[in-house]
Amino acid sequence: MNEAELITKRSQAKNLLDWRVGQNGQKNTVRIGDNESRAHALKKCEICHMLKGLEKEYYTEAIFKGGGQADIFVLDDCVAIEILNSEKQKSIDSKSRKYPCRIIAVPVNEEFKEEMLY
Repeated sequence: MNEAELITKRSQAKNLLDWRVGQNGQKNTVRIGDNESRAHALKKCEICHMLKGLEKEYYTEAIFKGGGQADIFVLDDCVAIEILNSEKQKSIDSKSRKYPCRIIAVPVNEEFKEEMLY
């Protein structure tokens, strides 16, 4: 993918976010929710560190226009990453009907691999 195509893809993905709520923060910055466990927060940091190394652009705690808030939303691949700690598969199934993109569920005790993005 050339640079122009990547910029277009990122822009299209960014348009899925709801900017009216004022909570979508800076790109490539890790936001930790008040109710997140330490394990959840560390897994989010670990995944974001890998994404940064891959030169991916992402938002954490990203709120979508149609509702829902993803732990991590990767613009380059238009994919939401949900970290599973106490969350159950039923919750992910519900989010998959609401989110405007594919969801990758990553258990907090499992390794995140780049291949999961594709």
